[in-house]
Amino acid sequence: MNAVNKCVRSLILVLAMAAPRAGVAEDAATIIVDRLRQSCPIAEPGKEQAAYETCRAALFADERLHALFSPALRWGGDVPGKSLAELELTHFDPRVLAGLYLSLFETTGRVSTATDATGRHVAISLQVRFRNGLSPGQFPYPFWHSPAKWTAYENANQIIFYLNRDSGLIDVVLRSTRGSEEGLPPVRSATPPAFDGRWVWNSAEGRPQPSTGWFDGLLHQDNPHLGDVVDGYRRFATTMRNAACLSCHVPSNPAGARTLVLLQTPAHAAGEIKRVLRAVRAGKMPIEDWGDPAPLEEGLRQILLSEGQAFSDAVDQALAWERQAHEPAISR
Repeated sequence: MNAVNKCVRSLILVLAMAAPRAGVAEDAATIIVDRLRQSCPIAEPGKEQAAYETCRAALFADERLHALFSPALRWGGDVPGKSLAELELTHFDPRVLAGLYLSLFETTGRVSTATDATGRHVAISLQVRFRNGLSPGQFPYPFWHSPAKWTAYENANQIIFYLNRDSGLIDVVLRSTRGSEEGLPPVRSATPPAFDGRWVWNSAEGRPQPSTGWFDGLLHQDNPHLGDVVDGYRRFATTMRNAACLSCHVPSNPAGARTLVLLQTPAHAAGEIKRVLRAVRAGKMPIEDWGDPAPLEEGLRQILLSEGQAFSDAVDQALAWERQAHEPAISR
């Protein structure tokens, strides 16, 4: 039995003891280790782009993987000396995190497990290497807006999945530079373009970028609802700008939110739209600089809700079509 298979068996045993439901523990072991290793292995030289596309499609469509994640799923960077509760993280829909972010990493399949300091989580650490050689439009947003963030992504060597022992679901996923480098290809530093202040832009051919943010490689091009999703987002985004939503819900986190929600591309907004609509209906968004609700003018509020609901409906229809038309890819 090789070392990786021994790790998988050990992981199953650890999770079976730590998590409240054996089924969830077994799924976590099987999907996180076996399936990510199968879909996103370390790429052979010269085949990095094809490997990334295969990984991205598999993770975006893998509903068994998504089912392991909590609805309150958060993503971010590991900070030495800080607990999970102290970190500034980003809230993500499981499909968006898997397809846009986890796919940016390739893995050896090596794992380790531990219980966190609070005893509330089992930490499943998967050895990875970041795909820093992709074209700028294939990252979900310009990580290089912050040189420190780009460096942290580029040097990440593990992803840590925190399985909550109370819920049996993974509610936090962190990238970290504190894992082992043994067996990983060396980091070949890449120099990203200068950040020009734009979170979205057009390519030289006039195509919206980042391309994955507009569902390139995530939804099939023959999806009859894709156009409605994109058009619905454009209308919704115009109203969000009028309501000042996009002054806060962008990667730089200007409001310093402890849990950030991103809305700057259709794919990000698609994962959060239902949450946003609930918050607007409840009067919890937008908020003032000091954190109190900032009531919208009623006419603008109604337009925001109407266009947001239309966008949400289009997203639901597009995903339903994907499940029906490409069921083998999604359910495998």
